Amino acid sequence: MICYLAGCLLYTGEARLVGLGNHAVAALYRAKNEGQGELPDGFIEDEPGKIDACVDRVVQYYAETAEQKGVQIIFSDIAVNSDNGNFSAYEYIRDQLIEKGIPADEIVFAPKADSKNRAEIFRAINDGEYRVVIGSTGTIGTGANIQQRLFACHHIDIPWKPSDFEQREGRILRQGNQFDAVRILNYVTEGTLDSYLYQVVTDKARFIAQLLDDKCPARVSEDCDDKVLTFAELQAAAEGNPKFRERIDLANRIAELTSLRQEHQHEIGKMAKSIERIPPQIEQKKATIAQMEIDRQSTDKLRDSATGKVKEFALTKPMGAVIRKHEDINAFLHSQIVKRLEKPFDEIPSFRIGDFTLAVQTKPGHDDEAVLTVKGARESVYYISVSSGDHADNWQRVLNFLDSGIAKEQERFQQEIEKLEVDLQQAKDRVNDPFPLEDELTAAQDKFAELEAELSGLSEQQDELIDPDEVEDDAPDQKNAAQQHDDDEPDQGQTPNTPNTSHKR
Repeated sequence: MICYLAGCLLYTGEARLVGLGNHAVAALYRAKNEGQGELPDGFIEDEPGKIDACVDRVVQYYAETAEQKGVQIIFSDIAVNSDNGNFSAYEYIRDQLIEKGIPADEIVFAPKADSKNRAEIFRAINDGEYRVVIGSTGTIGTGANIQQRLFACHHIDIPWKPSDFEQREGRILRQGNQFDAVRILNYVTEGTLDSYLYQVVTDKARFIAQLLDDKCPARVSEDCDDKVLTFAELQAAAEGNPKFRERIDLANRIAELTSLRQEHQHEIGKMAKSIERIPPQIEQKKATIAQMEIDRQSTDKLRDSATGKVKEFALTKPMGAVIRKHEDINAFLHSQIVKRLEKPFDEIPSFRIGDFTLAVQTKPGHDDEAVLTVKGARESVYYISVSSGDHADNWQRVLNFLDSGIAKEQERFQQEIEKLEVDLQQAKDRVNDPFPLEDELTAAQDKFAELEAELSGLSEQQDELIDPDEVEDDAPDQKNAAQQHDDDEPDQGQTPNTPNTSHKR
């Protein structure tokens, strides 16, 4: 809670207006005093604030993009109307822009969602007839396809949610924009509630990123780092004290290191579980390989001694009849497949080939596809893909499987065992590894605690409500800073009120 000028600012909503500049503060003072009394001595109503910095930047970009008819959006969810003597950022910006040479008919206040002329206004914006749009997150933050000529997006206020920033910037950072590089600018005022608001947004952005990422804690820092750090940098600029910036940097580093330590601990836990889980898996696979060896030996009985290939042999039908000819076996298999597809849940008797029992089943999860299951010594069945076509050579598929399919399965299981053995050894090697950045994390936490203790007195002072009788004659200085975030590095020598970096699309 902030209170300047004889205890006027008792509510957060009013305190947010202070960051707009002295014109807003003066309007609040007059409203509280019902228009009576003079402003405190030393208070300069016309002292430029961040809202004036925005006006100057809009005028600059207006001239720079004249040939392309570049459009700019100015967002503010506060100070919208001038009712009852309130300060209107919308009207102030509009009047200042007109005074500085931008035609009034090229400036528009964003229409509400239910406005009848909303679509027509959006068309005029895309055509460059309106080149400055002033609106709120609610009026133009969503559902507005006006990106064709958008060159700059100005955040005058600080909304409460990270998603509001995303919605606003979604108007300009999207396909269909004729500009390859665009500008996004954030304006903050030192020593005002802007600092607190950016802290709120920073905390929410980090929490949301953590909530959305439940697999790898370290990714929290990577996924949200750009946006979270941008909010934090703006907060530091608003604080006006380098110690606050140092504290923010330390807090971000501690969060990153803590996240990395959590990931490390998570990995150690996985290693410990792997050490318990893998040995039984290896033993089970070895037992399966032994069963498959019995099946492979059974196929050896069916091989031609001269060629080593599985030869043609008889198929024993369910009732004991024996089929030997290739085409007769294919006809039998086709009839079984058709029966299974027509009646997927009926019992269809199995048949035998040597030491193996075969049956036609539907493919797991696909009642319109059939497979042959082959049961031998292995506990689980083997699968052979088949076709329901009239001329399909399904018998040859069976012969091919018996010739090499079981041996391939053995090889696959052996490779899985070798991989498990490697994983087991790696888990044993890593399970006792300490977190490599523990010392850095401890040092950062100690330094952060020192800064917290140093700044605690100042923080408590910022939270106090000032008694009107104790207010000094001179109003507190309000320094203005504008900060923009971008994919590129900021230009050297950039000052707080002169963001000069573009977003690349």
